[in-house]
Amino acid sequence: MATLVTYNDLKLTYFTSFIKLLISALFNTDNGFNIITNSTIKSNTTVYISIFGNNFTPSTQVYSRLIGVINIPKLATSVAYVSKTQLNVQLQPSNAGSALLYVVTSYGTTGITTITFV
Repeated sequence: MATLVTYNDLKLTYFTSFIKLLISALFNTDNGFNIITNSTIKSNTTVYISIFGNNFTPSTQVYSRLIGVINIPKLATSVAYVSKTQLNVQLQPSNAGSALLYVVTSYGTTGITTITFV
């Protein structure tokens, strides 16, 4: 059986191949997204962070998953698109440990960084 591929599908694939997602920095913040210097990201509590980078989109999603633990990535409680270079994110509480943080744009491009909960 043949698979129908439309021009729009090809156009989207072509377009997304040139969009690169960059995560350049991640900062712990208070619930008003004011950066807190010299602070740790606490486990088992709601976490607020600002992510800086490039090519974020208004419908970008953020997930976290502890490293070394078999679990399903947790979708962030909320993601506020500030600009194509900044996201303000509220993460679900997590156990202590290092986690992978996945940032996925509406184009499907993904950036991965780590975050440590103490």
